[in-house]
Amino acid sequence: MSPSPSLPQALQQALAPLGRYGLQENMALAPHTSFQIGGPARWLLTVQQLSDLIAALHLLHRYEVPFFLLGGGTNILISDAGIDGLVLLNQCRSILWPETDTPIVTADSGVALAGLARASLQHQITGLAWAASIPGTVGGAVVGNAGAHGHCIADHLLYATLWRRDRIVRATAADLQFDYRSSSLKKAPTEAATVLLSATLRLGRHDIAAEQQQAQRFIAHRRRSQPTAKSAGSIFKNPPHEFAGRLIEAAGLKGWRLGQAAVSNKHANFIVNLGDATANDVVQLIHTIRDRVSQHSGLLLEPEIQLVGDWPSPHPLPPLSPAMKTSPTRKLRVGVLFGGRSGEHEVSLQSAQSVLQAIDGHAYEVVPIGIDHDGRWMFQPDALSRLLAGEGAGPEAPAWPRPADLAGLDVILPILHGTYGEDGTLQGLLDMAGIPYVGCGVLASSLAMDKAVSKLAFAAAGLPQTPWYTLLRRAWAHRASELISEIEARLTYPLFVKPANLGSSVGISKAHDRNELQAAIDLAARFDRKIVVEQAVPNAREIEISVLGNAEPQASVPGEIVPSNEFYDYAAKYIDGSSKERIPAPITPAQSRRIQDMAIRAFRTIDGSGMARIDFLLDDVSGDIILNEINTIPGFTSISMYPKLWDASGLPFPRLIDRLIELALARHAEKTHNETHFQPSA
Repeated sequence: MSPSPSLPQALQQALAPLGRYGLQENMALAPHTSFQIGGPARWLLTVQQLSDLIAALHLLHRYEVPFFLLGGGTNILISDAGIDGLVLLNQCRSILWPETDTPIVTADSGVALAGLARASLQHQITGLAWAASIPGTVGGAVVGNAGAHGHCIADHLLYATLWRRDRIVRATAADLQFDYRSSSLKKAPTEAATVLLSATLRLGRHDIAAEQQQAQRFIAHRRRSQPTAKSAGSIFKNPPHEFAGRLIEAAGLKGWRLGQAAVSNKHANFIVNLGDATANDVVQLIHTIRDRVSQHSGLLLEPEIQLVGDWPSPHPLPPLSPAMKTSPTRKLRVGVLFGGRSGEHEVSLQSAQSVLQAIDGHAYEVVPIGIDHDGRWMFQPDALSRLLAGEGAGPEAPAWPRPADLAGLDVILPILHGTYGEDGTLQGLLDMAGIPYVGCGVLASSLAMDKAVSKLAFAAAGLPQTPWYTLLRRAWAHRASELISEIEARLTYPLFVKPANLGSSVGISKAHDRNELQAAIDLAARFDRKIVVEQAVPNAREIEISVLGNAEPQASVPGEIVPSNEFYDYAAKYIDGSSKERIPAPITPAQSRRIQDMAIRAFRTIDGSGMARIDFLLDDVSGDIILNEINTIPGFTSISMYPKLWDASGLPFPRLIDRLIELALARHAEKTHNETHFQPSA
């Protein structure tokens, strides 16, 4: 805004009654910002009623006086010189609650977003749990399309009420052209003054207890992962398929300090005010961060923070040009790993084909990495086609990747099903190499892979399962008859027999009597030293659900498998192609919610991250829902349920891959917060 050293006397007299404290001169602005930084305002008018705000806007329009509207004071940095003009401090905080069951809420633009989320729960209204820990106001949230945990304000906005050129108008979500952390109000802030007065949101009336628990988890997650010191929030926007915090940390800038401004040790995309930081300290630190990250990664970070006030010329932080924004010097290098030594080698190749077709080649530099049946690694571009043709890597190929083979990879997307890929062994290798990877970590992978051990964990978590019995191959070889009798004493036919550490229905049989049971155990023992025998669920329908996320996982719509054979065996999955799927599954809303809740509980039980497909059995007569098993690297073939369920939930395959990569990078960045050195006190 232009300098405004004086206001007409008549305007001063007209504005004064509208302000809570009258029209104040040379007032400090730092206390009204989350950064607690910045010089004074020449004039400050604090308004608390929407009618007073509209009246003030009308007067300023009539006298053609520029102004700056200040709300919650987050995500801005006010110059040390302050603002040589008029600042309107918006403290309009009224909320209009619905008088009917329709959950439509109207909030003034000065209402704290987190406060609105908490108050909504008190009014038995759901939908804003994701916002319970987000700083700032409703007005700022709409202008910047605030969001978290896969949600954003645009999802709920029915319409916004705006003051525009001395007229009150309504704008729908379509009118505001929402984008990632942006809207038309933010993209064109210099057009003739437009002020957001209030937002009308369409929310919900669902499970209040579940919503309250979710809100508390989001609040706890924010406290764990973000600094509580004085800051303006995220300083930089995340580049496509990357995290600014990870790039800053990788450049060695965590804890970097300039004056009283420092890069947070908790989250590197936050600059904190250690006490008496100046705006100049912060700007110089931003320049240092951009330069160091550019040198280290070749990416130029774009600031998310807004600089306001009177700054020296040229602008201390000029915006990036369109070319700089859209043309990073390099793509994210993604290693897609497939094949492996397990019995699911061929399924892995089919999954890799689908992933390589769906992944965005414009956003990523894809590096195919194969492992043949003998466990030898293949780094040639044609690795997949060679494995599909039945070729091996050859005796000269390495049985262990060399550091140079993995150098330069930003993240690995493992599409290895079964042993030596899904069981925690690969995850341990990548953890030791310090390379981010998609999916669950060592503990979750190994737990989920071993059906016998995962059943114990799920039982401890109170998740319903069918009765089961576990035996070892060695014991079977020496006392088969005794074990058969023990199984028959505990379980009732028909029974399912499975290798404990394999997937894709490999080695699984259904036994209706003692002879079939013996043959089934013999088959399973070919693939694993540990065998699980389960009692079949009567009238069973096979329901599957996909889970996506790290600390706050989300569940897809459920789907149903109608197998072409007596059960969903390997042939029904991958060979005859006659099995049918129903997406979404034709079940009741209550059953759907119950299965989604159980899926997330199971995912958290094993400390899952990234992704998993979780399978259930629904007794179509009693309505009982039984947890069957969890798969941490589910199939990604053209017929696989994991990507199909997310597509039906609104997340198409290419975007699903983007999200999995984002989650992998986020999890790796969070792990780097762990201290690895301990110095005992003297």
